[in-house]
This record gives sequence, C-alpha cells and structure tokens, in this order.
Amino acid sequence: MLDAYRTRLVELAIQAPGTIMPTAVEYRCSDNAQPFTMTYYNDIDPQAAVMTWGNDQAIVFPQPAASGAKYGRAGIEYWEHQGEASVDFFGNRMSCRPVP
Repeated sequence: MLDAYRTRLVELAIQAPGTIMPTAVEYRCSDNAQPFTMTYYNDIDPQAAVMTWGNDQAIVFPQPAASGAKYGRAGIEYWEHQGEASVDFFGNRMSCRPVP
C-alpha cells in the first residue's frame, strides 16, 4: 500500500508544471536484449527514479545501502556500486554499466 501511495505522489510530481525533467542515464547490460535507463528525480518529494527496460517502466525508491546507490520496490532492485549496476527487474537479472 505504501509503494502505491508513494508511486502516485511521484507520478503527480513528475507531471506537475515546472518540474524539470532530468536526463536519463543510459546503460549497457549483460543481456543487451533491451535498452535500460534510469532517470533520477532527486528534487521531488519523495525522491525516486524511473527505471525503463525496453517498453516497461517502474518507479523505484531509494533503499538503505552500505555503499553505492540502491533503489527498489516489490519485485525490482537496482544497486549501483563502483560504476557497475546490478539489476533485478521482476526476475530478469542483469549487470549493467553506464554508456559513456
């Protein structure tokens, strides 16, 4: 229920007039089957990121991490550490690196 509430708040914040659209970070992943991007919305409340894999999108939220950046929600996990991202998108596991 909490994820649904936070997701709706983020959707409204992203669509609000005056919201600056951040640049998506493109990744090259181990399976290379579909394009993968992360768009970070650090200036809205609650903070979130939009994860896009192929034609699928999900809003994910910051998670506690000992190091690196971690985002997630039920069924989805993104953890970036030292330039490499480990992604689990509903059971599709990938290792990804940002495209320079």
